[in-house]
Amino acid sequence: MIRELRTLGRHALIYGSGFLLARAAGFLLVPLYTRFLTPADYGVIELLDLTGFFLATFAALGMEQAVMKFYHAFDTPADRHRVISTAVIFACLSGLVLVAVLLPLCGLFAQLVLGSRRYEGLFRIAFVTLFVTSLLSLLKVTLRAQQRSVLFTSTSSVQVVVAIALNIVFVAVLRLGPVGIYYSTLASSSLVAAYLVWQIFPETGAHLDIAKLKRMLGYGVYFVPAGLASFVLNWTDRYFLRAYSTMDEIGLYALGYKISMIVVLLVAVPFNQIWHSYLFELEKQANAKEVYARVATYFVLALTAVALGIAMLSREIVVVMAAPAFAGASLVVPVVSAAMVFFCVDNVFQVGLLLKGQSNRLSSARWIAAGVNVALNWLLIPFYGMMGAAVATLLSFMCSAVLILRQAQQAYPVPFEYRRYAHVAAAAGLTYAVSLVLPPSPTWLAIASKAAAWLLFPGLLLVSGFMLAEERAAVVRLFRDGLRGMPGGPQEGMGPGIAGGPGQ
Repeated sequence: MIRELRTLGRHALIYGSGFLLARAAGFLLVPLYTRFLTPADYGVIELLDLTGFFLATFAALGMEQAVMKFYHAFDTPADRHRVISTAVIFACLSGLVLVAVLLPLCGLFAQLVLGSRRYEGLFRIAFVTLFVTSLLSLLKVTLRAQQRSVLFTSTSSVQVVVAIALNIVFVAVLRLGPVGIYYSTLASSSLVAAYLVWQIFPETGAHLDIAKLKRMLGYGVYFVPAGLASFVLNWTDRYFLRAYSTMDEIGLYALGYKISMIVVLLVAVPFNQIWHSYLFELEKQANAKEVYARVATYFVLALTAVALGIAMLSREIVVVMAAPAFAGASLVVPVVSAAMVFFCVDNVFQVGLLLKGQSNRLSSARWIAAGVNVALNWLLIPFYGMMGAAVATLLSFMCSAVLILRQAQQAYPVPFEYRRYAHVAAAAGLTYAVSLVLPPSPTWLAIASKAAAWLLFPGLLLVSGFMLAEERAAVVRLFRDGLRGMPGGPQEGMGPGIAGGPGQ
């Protein structure tokens, strides 16, 4: 089992680093955005992005998920090449049709979403950007399926560098405001997408295999309603805030949500880059269920550790990253960070549904949770604003995780380690409670004291019996191997350091 976990960890690190590079620009540019944009501008960008996210669900009709499944369903290179080329060609055609339909409706979208037709031009550039970014996302999925980690990481690095440079030009120098962000995204994404098409198609050829397309759509199309449910579950609170609050509060909530998303980017994103492909390979092993369960435990542990750190340092992160006008964003970070843990555990809980091809049941579970989210937003946001939105997010994400777990266990029971989940939650809760009683202090001293307090979390797990015997042995071996690699550390063939020992 340790071998499988090491393989998963190595691949997650490689592909996750590339994806994190692609996403890093959004966080690296927060100080720039918050100093050249107002909270209201930030709210406009948030609503535009969310509208694009909603429409992107219809751009490729589940082709990303279908590629990850059907690439490994065939053994011959010719069939695998046809899977990739069919998916990319279909995504191009469906994306172009979608944009052609949307462009004449830009004025209507501007009025409905932002309350004014003066944003029509912003929607126009956003819709074109939507087509390019959706295609680029699929192209990167094909690299993950082919395990071309070098190309994946290098192109992601180029995309980040170009995006940051263009954002500085358009936002800080030319002062174009929100539209400058879309110009930079469109340019950097177009550059990388064009390069990947040039790299991929000479190898795969341009084939639109109708038989394979039907099978891929038959599997992937069920992810469309699941994606729509995820949109309702994750993002409708912004539209409720638009109706019951101000654009400024949407901007503050959007920043707090973005900071909480660090949990997703540092843990779930690297993990998902390989997991959604690797889980199908693991199914063939005799101990597959035990591996799924143990991976889930470590995943929950990693998610909780990062979410705890973000929650404890929420005020300090906002102070360091953003302008003073955005200070209120820190209020929602602890609640939304906890919500992200429940949002991400879907990735390991849904294994049974993915293995059995029952993605329709995944959709039904998410729609129920989405309905809970809408009801909670309607009840809480008019009275509590963005804090009501944060609480609604936490409760509905918990509902989603429980429902998906229940559905997946019916399809393919996995012996998940629920007692250890409770162990992690108790240690995290106690550690967070300790951080709340720390005395107020200057920012950098607060960061140091809370970082030190965070160490209570692994300490509690270590002394309270969380680790299994085999895990302790693996940690000891890892520590011993690390010491051997250090100058002056114990080497193979040497005794315990006593002069005249067998190694001397």
